[in-house]
Amino acid sequence: FVSVHDVTGCPNNCEDRCVLLKTTDDGASWENITVPNLKGIMYHLQSDASGRLYGFVNRTGTNGVVVYSDDDATTW
Repeated sequence: FVSVHDVTGCPNNCEDRCVLLKTTDDGASWENITVPNLKGIMYHLQSDASGRLYGFVNRTGTNGVVVYSDDDATTW
């Protein structure tokens, strides 16, 4: 996984969307995943021994939040 800053509509009407790029073949191809229920940029993606994926979302104008996914980034 790689998190990216989606600049759609910036600077005047930024959508502030959380977007991840996912690869399952060592980077030969990438899937673009927009996380619709999260606003901001996701940082520090890590997984634990059980496969749960964690990230920190820095939301514009608010405090950040720690999020997790149990289904390989499909839902958070």
